[in-house]
Amino acid sequence: MAQTTPFPAYLPSWMKASFEQAAAAIEPIDPADFDQLQCDWYNAIEGHLTGYDCKACKNRGYIAVLEDGYQLHKECACMKIRRNRKNMHQSGLSDALDRMTFDSYRCTEPWQERARDAAMHYVDKQDGRWLYLAGQSGTGKTHLCTAVCGALLQRGVSVRYEMWRSLCREMQRFETRDQKLAEMAACDVLYIDDFLKNAAIQTAPNEPYRQTRLDGELRKEINLAFEIINERYIRKKPLILSSEVLLRPLFQLDGAIAGRIRERCGGFVIQIRHGEARNYRMQ
Repeated sequence: MAQTTPFPAYLPSWMKASFEQAAAAIEPIDPADFDQLQCDWYNAIEGHLTGYDCKACKNRGYIAVLEDGYQLHKECACMKIRRNRKNMHQSGLSDALDRMTFDSYRCTEPWQERARDAAMHYVDKQDGRWLYLAGQSGTGKTHLCTAVCGALLQRGVSVRYEMWRSLCREMQRFETRDQKLAEMAACDVLYIDDFLKNAAIQTAPNEPYRQTRLDGELRKEINLAFEIINERYIRKKPLILSSEVLLRPLFQLDGAIAGRIRERCGGFVIQIRHGEARNYRMQ
């Protein structure tokens, strides 16, 4: 026998009858249907994430689903896009990424094609190895390294960009040193542009380095370079370097730095020989 719902005595009989009729018309809900209703209710809620408008999750970042009878909150595909955009902004390369791509790199000479193809191969093969791109100013080293970083960022890899001279100044200041070290350690890939710039300007092109050239400031720079290189080496984290110092002169400058770079690059050393015709800024 169906149980009747007790009503307050003060209710008129006609209202009691209406309530009883409505209650009898309600069908019990299957538990699985109720779980799906809860997912639908959650998925209808508008979220508050900004920077990208996602129709799938309504900017919540998660979507409620039923799997094997359990309610789960699964990360929406838009979160990868949001992380990529955040990484691009934090990388320090946001202004250059649109301009410096593999497609926009002009190849009018065979050496340019070889350099571009090697950089693209590095992206495809990315397995923790380093990239060392060396050569004179104006040969497109920064362009190719930035294109590599852009491709990695699109894959959700966090990249941090540092200009060598600015990095040196910050690392030599007590109040910014620890923060800078922590920022570089946290990123998946570290890209340092114009690595050992002061060493590059103290010698003529292709001329071997001599120990007499290592003045006090340059020695500080070498010591700092070793600290950064060795930290990435120990952690086995990828490092991208563009420099005007070719690998052979770098061995003469500091064998410990050069040896670690050559070992961790594992073949991804791109060297562009000096030549006035190769400086696109002079054309």
